[in-house]
Amino acid sequence: MKIKNTIREIRKYRTPSCIKCMHSSFKPFNGTTIYCACPAFRDYTERMKGETYAIAESRLVRGTRWCRFEQKPPKAEDGDES
Repeated sequence: MKIKNTIREIRKYRTPSCIKCMHSSFKPFNGTTIYCACPAFRDYTERMKGETYAIAESRLVRGTRWCRFEQKPPKAEDGDES
């Protein structure tokens, strides 16, 4: 198997799943695509391509230099009010 971009593949391997990222959105019953709303990628597309995206498919963003993974905050369990 030939790897096209080794740096991107290493970054993908070291970055946790997009489902755990604060910038991602995933609706399992509506489709199987994970979307990313990372501000760094949106700024890049606006500057370079002249297009504005509110969200992009995560496969276009993950592993690139614009991927800014941020862990989602833990969900509060029932009865646990702090």
